[in-house]
Amino acid sequence: MNWRRGTDDAPGPPDATTRDAAPRGRKLLRDLLLLAVLFIIAFGVAYVALMPGPVIASSHAVPRVLEMPVDAAERELTTAGFRPRRGEGRLHPLLADGTVIWQDPPAGTVLSSGTVVTLTVSDGLALYPVPDVLQFPAPLARRVVEAAGLRVERVDSVPSAAPLGTVLETRPGPGSARPLGSGVVLVVSTTS
Repeated sequence: MNWRRGTDDAPGPPDATTRDAAPRGRKLLRDLLLLAVLFIIAFGVAYVALMPGPVIASSHAVPRVLEMPVDAAERELTTAGFRPRRGEGRLHPLLADGTVIWQDPPAGTVLSSGTVVTLTVSDGLALYPVPDVLQFPAPLARRVVEAAGLRVERVDSVPSAAPLGTVLETRPGPGSARPLGSGVVLVVSTTS
């Protein structure tokens, strides 16, 4: 009976279930706190191991120095804490002599200070030979010149006994070395 209503369920000493409820709540709280601490530690380890950014203050990304004059590229790398080294030079179809055409390791790579960055420097513009298109029909000669990395600047015509539209001459002549994209003049025959 309830003591307010006169029942026999009057409050008395706590039974075994109420005595165990308090320690169980503390155990649950302890277990949740332990789980949270373990999660934070695991997250921290995963963050350090998987993030591409620098973890140690002396590690940082290699700057991009492509298409810069070699002296300016070396200054920038030195300022960033890296050691620039010039590798072998190469001819390049577009970049002038003394321009950085490649860097190893590439820009954006995170490395420690003092790491060597090798620079490949242009030795000047690569030259392409004017193809020998003498006696070719003009449309075919144009395609061959363009396939060689050059362009037809203009087409001049001269009277000749050769078939109409046949290439009689190129300016500059066949085999002449020209930078990529340079113009070539085709001289073709017309009827006399």
